[in-house]
Amino acid sequence: MTLPSSNSVYTIATGTTSTTALITYFSTVDPAPNNTQFPIQKRWFNTSSNVEWILVGFTTSVGVVSANWQRVTGSGGGGGDVNYLAGNTGGNVGPDGSHVINVVGGTNSGITVTGNPATNTLTITSCFDSVCGSTTTVGAVTGNVITFGLGATPGTYTFDCAIVGYNSSVPFGSGFTVVAGARTTGAAAVLLTGQQVDTFNETGYEPIANMIVSGNNIIFQVTGLVGETIDWTATANYIFIS
Repeated sequence: MTLPSSNSVYTIATGTTSTTALITYFSTVDPAPNNTQFPIQKRWFNTSSNVEWILVGFTTSVGVVSANWQRVTGSGGGGGDVNYLAGNTGGNVGPDGSHVINVVGGTNSGITVTGNPATNTLTITSCFDSVCGSTTTVGAVTGNVITFGLGATPGTYTFDCAIVGYNSSVPFGSGFTVVAGARTTGAAAVLLTGQQVDTFNETGYEPIANMIVSGNNIIFQVTGLVGETIDWTATANYIFIS
């Protein structure tokens, strides 16, 4: 009896494929999520910044398709791409699907963040501007803890200043809040009436503080005590209108 034998048969198939994904696209701008006309693995080279990107996939949200472009090279200072931003608390914050990390202010904080894509700049402004300073008084002398120039634009300022002092040898502490106002002509300062000073001293130790004007400057001053060395620091919030 003769049994049939089996054989392995090898076949060769021919076909076509596109090399589009292998050809780098050159442009003077970076790719955007709406650049969805390319296949995955497409490379994009920005000739203005010498940055290369690769298309790694697509995402869909509410029926809108977005391209996921990832930066692969760049002409920066050698540190590579920024993957996260970190604050004082809360942990690392990574980018969203469009490679964006939002840096925003707050309605109640008075802080506004303004972006300028043309200059790659975020400008942070606050309606509560402030100035800080420090000094040391040795004996019953007057020290300037904050000196602030009012500038060349005529207008009015109000200041809310907190001042603290500390003597480490006795020891004793002192504190003040000074609320005051000044107008500037753009060349000279005028002190407004009604300055209010709240004082927080220890019994037997009573330095003083106030705000004066000199030239086109406002100056928060402290006056120390005979035989005592006091270190001072202060922060003044101010508002200006012109």
